[in-house]
Amino acid sequence: LDERYKIAKLTFSISVFTDGILAMKKTLVGVIELDPKQLLEDGIRMELVNSVSEALNDNLQFNGKPKNSKELHVMENLIKLSNIMDGYRRSFEYIQDYLNINGLKIWQEEVMRLINFNVELECSSFMRRKFQLSRYQSDSIPIPVHQPLLGDYSITFIGRLGRELLKITEPKSSIYIDLLTSWFDLRTHQELIDQKFTGKINDSIEIYGLVGLDKLYSYMISDNLETIHKLLLKQTMKEKPWIEFFQRFKDEVESRKNSGGKDVAKFENPFKFYQNYVGKCSKSLPNILPLILSMGHKQVWRCHIAHELTTTSRLNCRNLSDSLSAFNE
Repeated sequence: LDERYKIAKLTFSISVFTDGILAMKKTLVGVIELDPKQLLEDGIRMELVNSVSEALNDNLQFNGKPKNSKELHVMENLIKLSNIMDGYRRSFEYIQDYLNINGLKIWQEEVMRLINFNVELECSSFMRRKFQLSRYQSDSIPIPVHQPLLGDYSITFIGRLGRELLKITEPKSSIYIDLLTSWFDLRTHQELIDQKFTGKINDSIEIYGLVGLDKLYSYMISDNLETIHKLLLKQTMKEKPWIEFFQRFKDEVESRKNSGGKDVAKFENPFKFYQNYVGKCSKSLPNILPLILSMGHKQVWRCHIAHELTTTSRLNCRNLSDSLSAFNE
């Protein structure tokens, strides 16, 4: 009922706003000419941005407990958000002919602008130089900025969603089976998230949200690499034993490449070879292993997102997808 009320409220607001506007003609207010059609479109865009922004901010919060104990809280929220977004999209399809506007174009432009602005805001926390002016923000149709939740590291809804997915599939409490492309609980062996889960994300925050998540994880991985680099410079690169250790490793790998005749190192027992060096590193550099696990964890999620984007593009725009593949080849 709440979802239907919000959708009906948006449709009613747009209808009431248009009653007087459609009867107007171009008029002058002082020396400024007002175009009623443009004024109508700007008002619709503003109402859309405010409604969608509120829906995304309210439904992508994960502090409570799920109503169904067998279902993830994030899954419940995504399904609810998907229904709201689908209702908003249908309401635009309903009124676009009546208002003589391109409702689908307005929907895509404003949702893209809204999500990209929040992604930019979230990614700015990983940058030394913060964004001063966003190219997605507008004076005429401003994007509302919601306050972060108390005690949450995330600035926006995209950050909360991204960190919630990482929390559910944390390597300490879950295991990823590559053959099944799914995460399972390490203790109960119950399936947590499968490949179809990214489709639920696509239904709720659309393609722009998936691209935004991928960008956010890229910034997180970059931050992890920078932290590893600082640790290596601080602990290893200034000590002579570590310099000799890495030089010995490099020389042995290079010798295997030269003996193989190709630019690939060949080992009869690669696990034993690498395990010897990894064992020595892990004893002295315990802080780096969690960062490497974290990077791999995010990279697996990026692979899932890339698969969903590729599949969606092939289904919805086959010609463009084939053209891009041809250019890449």
